[in-house]
Amino acid sequence: MPELKDFISEKNFVTDRISTQVRIIAIGLLATTWSLLIGQVNIFINTLQCFRVHFILISIIAIIVLLFDFLQYECSYLNINKKIKLMNDKD
Repeated sequence: MPELKDFISEKNFVTDRISTQVRIIAIGLLATTWSLLIGQVNIFINTLQCFRVHFILISIIAIIVLLFDFLQYECSYLNINKKIKLMNDKD
């Protein structure tokens, strides 16, 4: 049976590795699409107007991904805390 320190270690792993990568990608997409949408580069203005809806959709999806990342973090945190509490109650 796993010990308390094993659950704490898994909690740290779960909340760090995957979430960091997801945040970096989502924030990078938000920054890129935002800069393209508000930019005033003459070469790209006509092309960007055609794809404006697509860039907005990408931004919305990136925001949803960040919300799901937070939800995953919160659920994982609650789950591990529940297991820690159960283990403490057994002792």
